[in-house]
Amino acid sequence: MPWFPTIATDLCNGCGLCLKLCTYGALGSTPDGKIEVVDPFKCLVGCSSCATVCKPKAITFPPRTMLDAFRPGR
Repeated sequence: MPWFPTIATDLCNGCGLCLKLCTYGALGSTPDGKIEVVDPFKCLVGCSSCATVCKPKAITFPPRTMLDAFRPGR
């Protein structure tokens, strides 16, 4: 299931809060300090904590309704 963030680099201020919060290793930083997805397969399906702490709203995820299609009994 494709569940990983999209990061709008034009909105990212490079604060690094998301990078500190993500313990799965999905995020990293570019040489200029912007955040990027370095390994989308390490992102935990259903987790969107990094987007929650992103004050400039630079991080977005697919709609949570996508998860419903993969839940048993749905």
